[in-house]
Amino acid sequence: MRHGSFITEVAYPIEMETPGFAKRAIPAFRDAVRGAEVVPSSARITVTRSPEGVEDWKIRRADEIVQGLGIATAGEPAPDEFSFSFGDLLQAHQSERLLCAIGGLSDAQAQWEVPALREGTTPDLALIAAEVQMSLCLD
Repeated sequence: MRHGSFITEVAYPIEMETPGFAKRAIPAFRDAVRGAEVVPSSARITVTRSPEGVEDWKIRRADEIVQGLGIATAGEPAPDEFSFSFGDLLQAHQSERLLCAIGGLSDAQAQWEVPALREGTTPDLALIAAEVQMSLCLD
């Protein structure tokens, strides 16, 4: 869910039919986001550049990502489909800009494969800063 869309696309419309919903739902949503698990660096993201019906600006976001990761050179379009690890994204030059670009992809473009943690293990926090995680969650 993109930044702000829970409030404008979910909470407010329900609020119109059920007064008081937003007052309870928005803080619960914020708590859920703040308490969410970190994304492990081994998570894989597969991007389809231009599925049917995707706006041109979202296709350009895919192009920005491959250029930022060094998969394509500046000005070169992304392949029809490409994949990378979340750790690659965090280690890339201008990772914050790339995180914003990931947030700009449509649901039809991005497929996340997040490995389940075995009980008793912790995620690799060496690459993951709290502000990066929060930025990803809120975009």
